[in-house]
Formats: sequence, C-alpha cells, structure tokens
Amino acid sequence: MLFPSWFTRAVLVAVLAATVASCEYVASVFEDDFPTEKIGDAYSARDTCLKWTVLMTDDGVTDAAEVGARVARSCSAETGALVSTTDPHGDPVVATKIHADSVFRASGYVIRSRQAASDIAQKR
Repeated sequence: MLFPSWFTRAVLVAVLAATVASCEYVASVFEDDFPTEKIGDAYSARDTCLKWTVLMTDDGVTDAAEVGARVARSCSAETGALVSTTDPHGDPVVATKIHADSVFRASGYVIRSRQAASDIAQKR
C-alpha cells in the first residue's frame, strides 16, 4: 500500500467536509443575490402592465411588432424594476435581454388580443 488506510480516510473526510462547506457557501450566495419571490413579483408587475397597455393602446391596424415596442416603452418603469431586481450588479447584457423580452412579450400580447377580438367578431 502506498498510503496507510487511516491517511486515506482522513483525506476522504477532509475532501467531503470541504465539499459540503463549499456547497453551503454557494447556496447562501445565491439565496442572498436572487430573491426569487421579488423576481416573480417583478415579472408579474411587468407582464400586467404590458397586457393592460396593449388593451388600452392597440388600434388593431398598426404592425404588432411596432405596437409591442411602443407598449414595452410605456412599461419601462416596471421593466426597470425587473432589471434591477433580477440583476443587482447592473450587467448591461442582462438589461438588454430583459428589454428585448419585454418587446417580444408585448408583441405576443398584441397578437393574442387581436386573435381574441377576431374570434369574438366571428361568433357574432
């Protein structure tokens, strides 16, 4: 044997203890940096704003992507709150992706709203 069995056991216990300690540290870092409840609330607030603004501003004629972009700009306060909650470190890539997602979702809400209005009109 190269190493005595007690030495191997001691190294194994030390590695196991270090692994458990590092996992607990990583978990605590993520729990502090990513308050999932606040993030969920921020997404809900942004999506609610997008939905209501689509209902209030869509004329049914303008291109859905253009209306979606206009709606996303109207909900910039909610989107900004979502960005600051999701990314407290201020990474510009994250902010850009969330703003793009807001335009995408708003455009989707425009399309769904128009489809629902068309379905209702056809039933009459």
